[in-house]
Amino acid sequence: MQSSRLRPVASLLAALSLSAPCASSQNPALLKDINAQAYQEVLSGEPRELTVVGALTYFVAESRAGTQVWQTDGTSAGTVPVAGSAANHTIFGPSGLTRFGTRLMFSGWDDVHGFEPWIVENGSARLLKDVVPGSFSSEPREFFVHASILYFSTWDFAQKQTALWRSDGTTNGTAMVLAFPSTEDRRNFQFTSVRNRFFFTAPDSQGLDTLYVSDGTAANTKPLVAASGAVRYAAHLIGFGTRVYFTASDPNLGREVWSSDGTNAGTAVFLDIRPGPGPSNPGAYAVASGKLWFVASNDPAGYELWESDGTVAGSKIHDLVPGPVSSYPRELTEVGGKLWFVASDASGEEPWIADGTNPPTRVADVLPGSGSSSPHSFLALSNWVVFAANGTNGKRLFLSAGSATSTRELSSVTPTFGVAHDREIVAHGPILLFQGDAGQGLGSELYRSLPVVSSTTLIANLHEYLPGETQPTQISAFSVIGDKVYFGANDGVNGIEPWVSDGTAAGTQLLGNLFTSGGGSFPAGFTATARGVVFSAYDAIHGNELWITRGSAATTKLLVDIEPGSRSGGPTNFVRLGSKVYFRATNNYRSTLYETDGSVAGTRAITQVITTSPIVRMHDALYWLSTSGLMRSDGTAAGTKSIAAIFSSQNAGPAPMCVVGNRLFVLAATATTGLELWVCDGNTATLVADIIPGYLDAAPKSLTAVGGFAFFTAATNSGRELWRSDGTAAGTVLVRDIHPGYNSSNPTGLMAVGEECWFSAFSPGTVGIWKSDGTTAGTTLVHATTNSQPWILGRIGDRVLFTEAEAGYQPNYPGFTVDRLTGKVTALVTANKDPVYIDQAWNFDAILARGTLFFEARSDVRATELHTWFAGASTESVGTSCAGTGRIPRLDATDPHLGQTWTIAGNGFAQARASIVFFGAPVVSPYELAGGCQLYVDLATFTVLGGRVGSSWTFATALPNDPRVIGITITVQAFQLANDRSIGLDLSAAMHATFGR
Repeated sequence: MQSSRLRPVASLLAALSLSAPCASSQNPALLKDINAQAYQEVLSGEPRELTVVGALTYFVAESRAGTQVWQTDGTSAGTVPVAGSAANHTIFGPSGLTRFGTRLMFSGWDDVHGFEPWIVENGSARLLKDVVPGSFSSEPREFFVHASILYFSTWDFAQKQTALWRSDGTTNGTAMVLAFPSTEDRRNFQFTSVRNRFFFTAPDSQGLDTLYVSDGTAANTKPLVAASGAVRYAAHLIGFGTRVYFTASDPNLGREVWSSDGTNAGTAVFLDIRPGPGPSNPGAYAVASGKLWFVASNDPAGYELWESDGTVAGSKIHDLVPGPVSSYPRELTEVGGKLWFVASDASGEEPWIADGTNPPTRVADVLPGSGSSSPHSFLALSNWVVFAANGTNGKRLFLSAGSATSTRELSSVTPTFGVAHDREIVAHGPILLFQGDAGQGLGSELYRSLPVVSSTTLIANLHEYLPGETQPTQISAFSVIGDKVYFGANDGVNGIEPWVSDGTAAGTQLLGNLFTSGGGSFPAGFTATARGVVFSAYDAIHGNELWITRGSAATTKLLVDIEPGSRSGGPTNFVRLGSKVYFRATNNYRSTLYETDGSVAGTRAITQVITTSPIVRMHDALYWLSTSGLMRSDGTAAGTKSIAAIFSSQNAGPAPMCVVGNRLFVLAATATTGLELWVCDGNTATLVADIIPGYLDAAPKSLTAVGGFAFFTAATNSGRELWRSDGTAAGTVLVRDIHPGYNSSNPTGLMAVGEECWFSAFSPGTVGIWKSDGTTAGTTLVHATTNSQPWILGRIGDRVLFTEAEAGYQPNYPGFTVDRLTGKVTALVTANKDPVYIDQAWNFDAILARGTLFFEARSDVRATELHTWFAGASTESVGTSCAGTGRIPRLDATDPHLGQTWTIAGNGFAQARASIVFFGAPVVSPYELAGGCQLYVDLATFTVLGGRVGSSWTFATALPNDPRVIGITITVQAFQLANDRSIGLDLSAAMHATFGR
C-alpha cells in the first residue's frame, strides 16, 4: 500500500461523511439517563461492634465497598476504613471486634486464607496467623483477653475438632492450647476471668457445653468434674470474688445456679431455687454494688430478680411484682457501680435501678401509662446513664442520673439498634457514638453526641448514593445493525423495553412500551432482515413472540403470533442465512425451526427441531446438537438431517461450537468417549482427540476460535489449563501448564485478539491477564494483580477492556484497558476523571459499533446507565472467512491513528496466489454470496487498495493527519481467486476500521 493510494482513500472518507457519534470525546460519557427515577431504597451503614481502643473507636459497617472495619476519632474527616492488610488481600465479613491492649482483634476472610484471626496495629490490619493453612478457614470466634494474653476458639473441618488458641499478638506467639474432638462445628465458648485463672465452656465429643478451668497452658487446662460427673450444659459464666458462678443442669436438681473455685471438690450446685428436678432456669448474671445479681424462677414468685453476696444465707429474691405474676427482669447491666435493668409492672416495661442496700426502684415511667418503653443498652457516660427506649416521640436515646426528674430525651435522632444490639452505642470519653437515623433519607448511620450541650451530629454517611443519583438502568441484548444500536433497557416507568440509539442523546429513543400491563417485554435477539429488524418480546396478549421494527416507535409492531393466544412461541437463537433469518420457536408445544424475511407471509415453520445447544452458522448451513445428534440444515425440511451421533453435555458450557475456517469444532459426548472435542467438515464429524481415553473425559469448555485454531480449557493431571487444536490429534495440545502440577490456572474469558487468545488465569502467587499464540513460549503474562481475578470484557482495536475489583472494594469494578502491543494499562475515566465502574462484570453488556463502545456502567455520581466511549482509532473483526479446504484467510490490523503508520496483516491465505485487499463503506446487512460467503463492503463504494502474494503479508503506510475523517469507519476485506470454490474465490472475514487520534 503506497502513499499514492491514500489519496483516493482520503477522498472517499471525506465524501462518505459517516457519522461518528462520540468522536468529540475520547473519554467514556453518559449517553442518556434512561432511568431518571430517584432511588427509593435507603441504604444504611449499620455501624456496629463499636470498640474503643485508645484514641480511636473501631466498628464494622456497610458501604459501597461492602462490609469493612472502620475507625473514627469522632470527626467526619477521621472516619475512614482501616487499611486492608500488609499482604494486600481484601478482607471480607469482619466480626468479633475485641480490644487487645493497644490493638484490635477480629475475624475476617480473604480468598487466600479463608476465615482467620486478624489484628489491627499501627493503622493497618494484618493476618495474625493462618491457623488452618491455605484457603480453608479456622473460623475464629469468642476473642477473650486474660492476663494480657488473647484467647479464642477455632474449628478445623479436616480434623473435625474445635480448639482453644492463645496469642501474644505475634504470629510465632500464636499457638493451640488444647483441642476438643467434635463431629461438627458446634461450639459456644464462654469465658470469664477469676483472678489468675479463667473458666470457659467447650464442647465435648457429643457437642455438650462442658466447664473447663485453665491458666493458659495445655497441662493446666482441664474439665471440671462435680460429684455427679462432668459439668454439662454450662452457661452464663461470671466471676464473683474467688469463684465462678454459672448455670448448669443436674438430672436430680434441674437447671440451677452453680459455682466453682476451680477444683473438682469445689464445684457444686450453689442454689437449688426450685427444689427437686424442676428447673429455675437462672440467667442474666451481673455483678454490681458488690453483689451478684441474676434472674430465676420459683413457684411462689415467677421470674424475678435475685441478689447474693456469694453465700446461700446471703441470697434473696426481690419480688418486684408480688405474687405469682413475673416482672421478667432483663438487660441486667452494671452502670456506675449500680445495677440497671428492665422490669415490667403496671407501668409496663421500664428502667429500674438497684444499689444492693435499698430495695430496687423504678427509675422513670419513660412512656407514661401502661405502655412499655422497653429500654435497653444501658451505658455509662460520665456521671450519667444513657439508654434507648420508646418515648412519646418514638424511639430515642435518653439520659438519666437515676431519678424520674433527671431522665430526659437526649436527641431527636432515632437509634436504630434493637434489644439484641451488638455494641451499636459506645462512650468515648465525654462523647457518645451510636447508630442512628435522623429521618433524612440517609438510613442508619454513625452519629456523635455531646449530652452536656445536647449536641448530636452525623459523623459519616457510610453507605450512600450521592445527590442526583438515579435508579440503575437494566440494559441488555445489545445488537449493532448498520449505524444504529438496538438494546433493551428499563427507564423506571415501562420496564425493560426495546430502545435504539445512533450514539446521540436525542437519537436514543424508546421503540415502544410493548408490555403495557407492567413489568417489561424483555426484548432480545435483534437481527436485520430486508424489511426491518426482527426480535422477540413479551406482551400481555400474545406472550413472547416475534416482533419487527424499522427503528422508530411507529414502525415497531408484532410480526407473527407463532403460538396463538397468550401462550408463548418464545423465538430465540436468531441466525442469518442467505436472505433469511432463522430461529427456534415453539408451536403447538413442539420446538420448531422457523425462517423469516421480515414479512408475515415470509415467516414459516421449516421442520421440527429439538435443540440441546445454540444454533450456529458455518457458510451455507446451520448446525446444532439435538437428541438425534449433530444436526445440519440448509434451511429446508428436506435439507435438515443428523450427520453424527454425538450429543451435547451441560459440562461443555454455553458455547459448545465454534467455526474455524471451513471446519466446525464441537464439544460433544458419546457413551464411550465422554465429553471430547470433535471436528465437522459440514457432512460428518470426527473425534479430534480423546484427551482422557475411555468414558472419562477432560471436561473441555470455553471453545473459542482464534486464528487457525480452536482454543479451549480442559482438566487433566495438570489441572484445568489452556489447550488448542488445529483439528488433528497431533495438533491438539496443552498450550502451557500455567499453574504447574495438579493445580489449575482456570483460564476464563477466552477471547480472540488478532492472532492471539487472551484470557485471565491464576499462576503461583499471581492472578492476571494472559495472551497466547498457541505455543508454550508465546503464552505470556500481560498484566498481573493480587487483588482479584480480572474479567476480560472485550476488544477495542489494539486495546483489551477489562475490570477487576478494587482492593477492599468488592462491589466496585473499575474499567481498564490494556494495550495488546505495549501492555500499558490505562484506567477508564470520564472527562471529569471520575472512575467508570462495571457492575456485575460476569454479566457485562456492551457492543462496539463503528469505533464507539456502547456499554452499561456507573460512576461515583450516577447509577448504572447507558454510556458511550469513542475510543479513538480502533478496529474490530466481523464475520467469518469463506475458503476452500485447508485455508482460513483472515485480516488483522493495528489501530488507524492519524499521522501514524497503519499496518494491515493477512494470514491463512494460499501461498502462491495474489490477495486483493479492498475497502468501502459498511453495509447494514452483508451481501450473501454463493456458498455462504458474506461481503461486508458496500459495493457502491468498493475500492481496491492493492495486492500481495503469499500466505501471510502486510500493508504498512503512514496515514495523513486529517481531522475531518476522525470517527469515520471503513470496512476492509480481502479475496483470492480459487478453483475449488463454487463462488470462484476465497474471502476473508471483514474488519471495521475507525479513524482517530
